Amino acid sequence: LAAAWRDGAELLGALTARAAVLGARLRDRPARAVVCHTDGHLGNVLLGDDAVWLIDWDDATLAPPERDLMFVVGGLPGYAPVGERELRWFAAGYGAVEVDADRLAYYRAVRALADLTEFAAELLDPSGDRADREFALSVVRGELAGRGLGALAVGDRSA
Repeated sequence: LAAAWRDGAELLGALTARAAVLGARLRDRPARAVVCHTDGHLGNVLLGDDAVWLIDWDDATLAPPERDLMFVVGGLPGYAPVGERELRWFAAGYGAVEVDADRLAYYRAVRALADLTEFAAELLDPSGDRADREFALSVVRGELAGRGLGALAVGDRSA
């Protein structure tokens, strides 16, 4: 973990700075709040013959739509890429939405930082399951090596 953190220090610093700059920029720009799932990745999607279910609503909150749209617009690099076809499918079900690039980048940066700290904490818990701890390390390594949401958040200069 220490080696991954050290090797990813530049990305981590850029991600932290990006979140701070965007947070300050958005502070005086109120947005409408909608019900957000906050964890809308493929692991929380069930497909049926005629329906799609989004499960695991334990962290639902009221927030701007970009809080959830970050999982779709741009996808989750390395985990769940989203192409034009998937965006069309999403738009057909979700409806038209005007995405605020600043908010999208902000929520990406904050989520990447939260994931890093949560997986690092799991890894450092000596009572944790070995397989879970190894998975946590692989997530942290991938994220800090620039293969995850943090690199997308830092690299999105349209915001």
